[in-house]
Amino acid sequence: MRATLDISSIRVKLSRGNTTMRIQFVSVTAAAFAVLGSSATLATTVATPTYYSFMTINSAGGDGDFTQLLGINNAGTIAGYFGDGSVVPNNGFTVAPPYGAGNFTAENFPDAAQTQVVGINNTGATVGFYIDTTAAMNNHGFIYTGGRFYTVDNPLTAPGSVGSPSVNQLLGINDNNLAVGFYTGSTAQEGELVNLSSPGSPIFLPVTVPAAFNPVSTTATDINNSNVISGFFTNGTADSVEGFIMNGDTFIPLNFGNDTNTMALGLNNKDQVVGSYVNDAGDTVGFVYNWLTDSLETINDPNADGSTAFGVEGTIVNGINDKGQLVGFYANTDGPNVNGFLATPVVPEPSTWAMMLLGFAGLGLVGYRSSRPRALHFAAKAGA
Repeated sequence: MRATLDISSIRVKLSRGNTTMRIQFVSVTAAAFAVLGSSATLATTVATPTYYSFMTINSAGGDGDFTQLLGINNAGTIAGYFGDGSVVPNNGFTVAPPYGAGNFTAENFPDAAQTQVVGINNTGATVGFYIDTTAAMNNHGFIYTGGRFYTVDNPLTAPGSVGSPSVNQLLGINDNNLAVGFYTGSTAQEGELVNLSSPGSPIFLPVTVPAAFNPVSTTATDINNSNVISGFFTNGTADSVEGFIMNGDTFIPLNFGNDTNTMALGLNNKDQVVGSYVNDAGDTVGFVYNWLTDSLETINDPNADGSTAFGVEGTIVNGINDKGQLVGFYANTDGPNVNGFLATPVVPEPSTWAMMLLGFAGLGLVGYRSSRPRALHFAAKAGA
């Protein structure tokens, strides 16, 4: 079903029961931008630094080598999956505080070959996707709510075949049961907004990147309660992957690091978006970006060692709640493994703050290099 909708209104490790904790100082540099037409003036300041307590959370009794944490709600319940999909199938789960072995709940679509649970809202509804058991291994979006699974497939999805499966994936959901994700159309990968107020009768709308960016493919990754949407797209002109924030008719592209690969993967209701980018050294790092204050934090799990495991490199931040807690995953050579992590903001001791202030006094003004976010206004397209 398609209709018109106004979107502007509407691995500390826990596997095997072991727990460790690391507290890391995250170096922060903030950039403030004054957008004037097509040009921007850069004023750089040093933002208040953030301390995070990092926990590595890996699946209990599952694949000890591969866990990804992908979404977190305000109660601290985390959505994710374990299994690399080849040696061990993807197995979805949710895990609640205090994140011990007994706090994991399996969540797998019935009779599916594999399941990933990606997004979770504050009512406990989850979204994600599953792979069916046909020879084509088609991907289907789903919502799990009220103790029941519902398949959510866009009617414009191109049919799948062996070696070229059809793909529907839901990646984020807000408290109003509006979800976002993507599907494979007849010519390209397309972003979508889905109204799941009646999960058995979803309403689909396009999430469209302005044509000026020559988008080759689009992925919508999350949506908050103000209907702000995050995502990323492939720019066919620049041959790069760029993140974005979309708020009604305002579109903000995001480019950090070396401008080749920035992905906005999740957001909250506090004007913060998270994701990953490739820095000037070619390393993949996580980030937290506040689109109102134009402040950027770079996030690196202290256990990430720059190695590659199962195609994952560095630190990826995939979700954030309104308390500023981050979830994601990182790679290290211990296995090699892909490990899930939870990062919680903590308040440093007064003596620590004093040392930091002394450091800033000697640091002076620090410049931050990035492509400047530009706010563009365009006519939103709803329904076709």
